[in-house]
Amino acid sequence: KLFQARADLVDACPFLGFLALKMPVLITNDGHTTTASVDGRGVCRIDQTFLDSLRVSDLKTVLLHEVLHLALDAFGRQNARDPWLWNVAHDHAVNLLIEEVESPFESAFTWPDGIQPLMDKAFKGLSAEVIYEKLLGKARPVSVWLDLRLGETIDSDLGPRWRRHVVAAREQARLQGGRTPPGIATFVKDLLQPKLPWQQILAHRILGRIAGHRRTFARPSRRGSALGLILPGKRPSEGVVGVFVDVSGSISEGDRTAFLSEVAGILEQTNAQVRLLA
Repeated sequence: KLFQARADLVDACPFLGFLALKMPVLITNDGHTTTASVDGRGVCRIDQTFLDSLRVSDLKTVLLHEVLHLALDAFGRQNARDPWLWNVAHDHAVNLLIEEVESPFESAFTWPDGIQPLMDKAFKGLSAEVIYEKLLGKARPVSVWLDLRLGETIDSDLGPRWRRHVVAAREQARLQGGRTPPGIATFVKDLLQPKLPWQQILAHRILGRIAGHRRTFARPSRRGSALGLILPGKRPSEGVVGVFVDVSGSISEGDRTAFLSEVAGILEQTNAQVRLLA
């Protein structure tokens, strides 16, 4: 049944099928896993009795659910968030992505009997981080299939290892002419090309205009030459730092306050001359 489910996944979507083949699956009856789960080592555990009760179409959905947790770095992105609520938020994100998977097989993906998947349509297209914020303070579902074993040790290379798997799967799908569902393709792109926080970009831009924070080989360091080395020297000030603040109607007071506070925090460590333009 497990071999059949994996083979069907490869046929249905080479990208996802390749990822499923990279996830070790341990069939167990240890009593700790009643359905299926994935741990911080990247191992998927499936209870023997639960597995026996599944149709192949159910098992494909379960495998896809677990492997997407790993491919989208659920463990690495949790940070200090509440483990229970993070599992719920990531489940919503993952299950909505599963709904997008098209397959040439009739009734290709079904949910096991008795399991109500977390799949709020209002969260479609949102990351687990955004879903988590929206769930804060709301009533908790009575029955939830929690499958992230967040209390266990997490391998230090789990995230990088699965990023490599994602890159290889994307290349494999390209060679086979397979189609990656749009939602999954978007999340994969964001995962492989993360956007820098605006605070980090702002600090880089401002400090890059201030003397001593930028270096260049066009002005070799005198200390380096004394040691027989060629090291970049400090660039002189490039003049007044200009900071332009958007105060149009689309910018809230909170946005303006956050921006100006960030600018002030960066400049407190310098003696730069600044021109603030609104």
